[in-house]
Amino acid sequence: LPVDRMLTRAQWPGWLEHPAGERPTGLLAPARLSRRRERRGTLLLLSFWGVPPPEAEAFATGPLPALVREAVGRTGSCAVVGDTGLDPVREATAGLPGVTVDAAAEADADELHARAELLLASPTWAAVALAQARRAPLAFLPALGTAQRDLAERVTRLVPVPLAADPTDPALWQPPSPEEQWGSVGPGLDDLRGAQGVARTVRQLLLAPP
Repeated sequence: LPVDRMLTRAQWPGWLEHPAGERPTGLLAPARLSRRRERRGTLLLLSFWGVPPPEAEAFATGPLPALVREAVGRTGSCAVVGDTGLDPVREATAGLPGVTVDAAAEADADELHARAELLLASPTWAAVALAQARRAPLAFLPALGTAQRDLAERVTRLVPVPLAADPTDPALWQPPSPEEQWGSVGPGLDDLRGAQGVARTVRQLLLAPP
């Protein structure tokens, strides 16, 4: 469609300050909210979408392998799930025991998160929604690209999210309790009806004559 005929709707949780002109709609929770009683390992959600390639490659070949090794040593295993640009990640982590690398389109991130002890993630709405819905511990990977840096800055104003910058920092592996991390952003501050409104708008547009 031409730009002047496009309708843009953005998800924006009610607990976070939103830009003028955008309607808060809530974050959509995963379909299953259960968590395994026995949780083990680390889930590392990595996003290189929209990140300048040199910046993404520098992170994949520099800080990432050390972080993955420490995650395996601390929690027993590390499942890396990424949206794009996984070739340098696979090369950098090849041969590391207890490590798997999968594309997001081929992995069940919700199931992996349900049985993981800790979530390390690029600053993305998907990661925030996953952790908030389960009241599970979340630590941010160093933000890459403008969008991630903006989101990380906004979220950490309200939520104490540890930064996975130094793999040897004990605080990274002892995250805040659910009450400490998510207590200020209760479910009542997330307007899921707004998200349903977005879905209705999309359905109506699909049925509208061209």
